[in-house]
Amino acid sequence: MWYLNLKANPKVQVQIKKEVLDLTARDATDEERAEYWPQLVTMYPSYQDYQSWTDRTIPIVVCEP
Repeated sequence: MWYLNLKANPKVQVQIKKEVLDLTARDATDEERAEYWPQLVTMYPSYQDYQSWTDRTIPIVVCEP
């Protein structure tokens, strides 16, 4: 549901330590996905299992200013 909420309202706030950033969320492009997916699977190996359990593409969200 968090993904659908971001699609409905892509304005987000991200806090990193004491810094709060106002950003806009969007779906990763195909090129970004090709770059980010292997990095995500390296950090979180269970993502690969999760992807294998479904026919849909697991969304990758990019947040930018």
